[in-house]
Amino acid sequence: MGFIRPVKYFSLLATAVLLGGCISFDYVGQKLKPLDDSQTVAFFDSADQVPAGQYKVIGRAVAVGPDGTSSGDVRQKLIDKARAYGADAIQVVTFKRVKTGTTVIPKNDPYEGAVGNWVQTSNRPDGTPIYNDTQGSNIPLETIAIDKYEIRAKVLFLALKQRYDTAMEKYKKSRQRYLHNESRFSQ
Repeated sequence: MGFIRPVKYFSLLATAVLLGGCISFDYVGQKLKPLDDSQTVAFFDSADQVPAGQYKVIGRAVAVGPDGTSSGDVRQKLIDKARAYGADAIQVVTFKRVKTGTTVIPKNDPYEGAVGNWVQTSNRPDGTPIYNDTQGSNIPLETIAIDKYEIRAKVLFLALKQRYDTAMEKYKKSRQRYLHNESRFSQ
């Protein structure tokens, strides 16, 4: 029983680290009152799907998921951030998988055994890595090139027009009080 508790906490921590820090996010725009968790954020795949006259753009966001990230993970990150910034909807500008390069790794041939004990020391002129085995001998191993991809999403955060207008009226009143020395900070 004492062993299961640390394993349980470690697995929860590992899951949180894997899901939380992978996707980069940048936002430029206004921030309204955050939405409750019970409120849904509409996700529109194109401008054609957005109902005319119902929403106002409050900002622009970019999310980038590294190799191994699913489009669902990027989408969920965008929805979570939209909720935090007070956006009622998201309109996709671009959402694509982009090749960012290749990586060369040793080929693990099941008939030769594992290649985990080899250390790459340098590359030959043709790009083939040279490895040292456990006896210190330099050995070229067969390699394979694996393409690396990332998911890049550019979106607009949208607020319901009525909600946006109400927030802007409140802002204008607050600004007027401040400019006319009627705020609590004017002393």
